[in-house]
Amino acid sequence: MNNFGNDQKLSDDYVTPDWLFKILDNEFKFVADMACDSKNCKIKGSPLFDKEEYSLEMDWSKWDGVKWVFPPFSKPYFSRFIQKARNEWERGQESVIMAPLKTITVEYFQNAKCPLIYIMYPRVKFIFNGHVNQMAESVCLLVYSNDYQIDQARKPEIKYLDLSRFMPHTKYGE
Repeated sequence: MNNFGNDQKLSDDYVTPDWLFKILDNEFKFVADMACDSKNCKIKGSPLFDKEEYSLEMDWSKWDGVKWVFPPFSKPYFSRFIQKARNEWERGQESVIMAPLKTITVEYFQNAKCPLIYIMYPRVKFIFNGHVNQMAESVCLLVYSNDYQIDQARKPEIKYLDLSRFMPHTKYGE
């Protein structure tokens, strides 16, 4: 079991705003939140990413349907969640991962290998310590869906998700 204390960066504590989760849940029909703790879990009955439960070591087929994953962005957790989602997808399990939009990093091209990427805009403001706060990075969704297939030679399909009409009524969700 990993130590989940002092090694986490502040960026690991961001929470998905309820308005955004509702939009994504309506689209994907999530059955479990695979990277939550007791303070930010969006789906009742999900495994907790803490000292008691560790979803990276679980078989995700226990939850039949699409899993929501907003993993810690710090290393080594983020890379492990991408690899876990990829491995589970190869076994028929579907998931959607919130990821920083860093298309130039080697990690994306080596590990993500997902069939569909949604680039979300404008930049979403997340919840941090109970307050609305903007992350340093833009985000995207890595979609591991059984509706899409990918081979080693094919690049993922890229789609854009304009969230401006869903955001709270202030400029870009402020």
